[in-house]
Amino acid sequence: MGIKSQIIKARETYEVDGIKGLLGLIARRILRRSDAIRDDYRTWVKKYGTLKGSDRKSMERAISGFLFQPRISVLMPVYNPDEAWLRFAIESVRKQVYPNWELCIADDLSTRPHVREVLESYAEKDSRIKITFRTANGHISAASNSALRLATGEFCALLDHDDELSVDALFWLVNEINHHPGVDLIYSDEDKIDVAGVRHSPHFKPDWDPFLFCSFNLITHLACYRTQVLRNVNGFRIGFEGSQDYDLGLRVADSTEPYRIRHIPRVLYHWRSIPGSTAVRPSEKDYAGAAAKKAIEEHLQRRNAQGEVLPAFGGGYHRVSYAIPDRTPVVTLVVCVREVTETLKANVKELFENTDYSSVEFIVVDSSPNASEGSDFKATVLPFKEAYQLPAMRNLAARNARGEVLVFLAEGIRPASSGWLKELVSFAIRPEIGAVGGRILTSDGKVHHAGLALGLGGVVGRVDRAVSRDDGGYMSKALLIHGVSAVSGECLAVKKRLFEEMGGFEETNLAQAFSDVDFCLELKSRGYKNLYTPYAEFLQSQAEAQADRSRAERHMQLKWGDSLVSDPYYNPNLGLESETGALAFPPRVEFSFSKTQHDKDKFPNRVLTGIPMPLGQN
Repeated sequence: MGIKSQIIKARETYEVDGIKGLLGLIARRILRRSDAIRDDYRTWVKKYGTLKGSDRKSMERAISGFLFQPRISVLMPVYNPDEAWLRFAIESVRKQVYPNWELCIADDLSTRPHVREVLESYAEKDSRIKITFRTANGHISAASNSALRLATGEFCALLDHDDELSVDALFWLVNEINHHPGVDLIYSDEDKIDVAGVRHSPHFKPDWDPFLFCSFNLITHLACYRTQVLRNVNGFRIGFEGSQDYDLGLRVADSTEPYRIRHIPRVLYHWRSIPGSTAVRPSEKDYAGAAAKKAIEEHLQRRNAQGEVLPAFGGGYHRVSYAIPDRTPVVTLVVCVREVTETLKANVKELFENTDYSSVEFIVVDSSPNASEGSDFKATVLPFKEAYQLPAMRNLAARNARGEVLVFLAEGIRPASSGWLKELVSFAIRPEIGAVGGRILTSDGKVHHAGLALGLGGVVGRVDRAVSRDDGGYMSKALLIHGVSAVSGECLAVKKRLFEEMGGFEETNLAQAFSDVDFCLELKSRGYKNLYTPYAEFLQSQAEAQADRSRAERHMQLKWGDSLVSDPYYNPNLGLESETGALAFPPRVEFSFSKTQHDKDKFPNRVLTGIPMPLGQN
């Protein structure tokens, strides 16, 4: 975390807890970082994650202006929960700011007598609570379907019998629905809540990312579905227990369009961390992993995608390894250098030898004064007669390449395993993919590159930089395949046809920096997805010297504007001064309350700024 963020956080702690709280923060930071992180979130929750009376009044006024006030059916399957947690779950629905809801409870033949007593007493208190008592225990998928059959609302939200909704959860769902009336699936951020009611371990997610969703259940909590869509896909499936909601999300995603899947970057769900819960330890339900693997495999079949589901680097996660066509595309590897040296020749030799991909050519662009064309060390050398300038040198190589896929690599980069090129190509050739980047480690095993996020440290920054090789960083994403706004030119694979369509790298205004980022943003602006994969892994023996970036920064800011601080893959509740997922003090998100339905359902309503607007002023 940057110094500025630490100062702001210390000030916020002092405002909330006084001098004792500030001293406690300092002591815990010195003693144990884990305690400090937990305290960070405690302060953050008090300042930004707790509903105030004025906020509630603002929401109530906003509700009266909603053109569409749908009923939200909250589905809750129940089986033998502790009485306290069951009551907390039900009360969290009854306390909702948004009043047009129904709680659809299906008891799966609980054996503990207090369950029926509690459920019946609540049904008597509140007519919005509907209950069915199943006559046979069918497990969670069957019970969830029983709850779904009770639903009369236009949308259904899912709630486990021992978790809690935030009091404004349904309000924000309906606000989103009013902004995007064609939405089919909404998901939110979440955190965990312990037996003492203390919130911790926030999960600040990216916007919809289908590739990350094939690594783990990105949606999880809070999930809200259009009821008719749930029924169209036949609800929850027997045989996927433990990952029944993951399977449901995959099937709904396959049945709708990406722009109909919305993410609300607010913590709207509190996941109870108690013994026996996967909130404490995912291995509590080992069978869930097998069900998740099966769900992903069937998702690939529905998409007619040839891929294999494998264990990911991170425990409990998954990896989809896509197949290469029988006719392997020719790949052109490109390295730009100031001078051809013996070290470079050795690196080129290693790149050739340490790959199991056969259809490869190598182009080296040499900007030294004595450079001459040749091919004496397994590479074609192209002389560049001007001063060293990466964008122009890379464009020269692309014009001379015969490969269908271009892979730009930094000088001195060495593959960590033989499958790196197959991995890059398997994604780069997919029609929806723009640029693909791999994981680059420093010589001491720290992450040098694991994808770029807009706004970090200015124009762009490296996510999870300097974490260890086995450390997944925030949300374990450094170990998982996922979407990014940009990847570094130190390892960038792209279809040659697409490279030419984009006009290559910008040479005039971005000669010194950011031509790779600009290129990726051009791809993104035309609907292509940029991707990071840790399974194309490299070691970088030397770092590129940093030139003066001021002119390039000004050009990027003028060209891309506010998009540089609204990266859809980097949650606005995370700070821009830290590259390791520290909290934003304050968050960079505000919401407008919808009073009219938007005609253009594809346009987001989220506005990112440097200062959050208090709810009472919206």
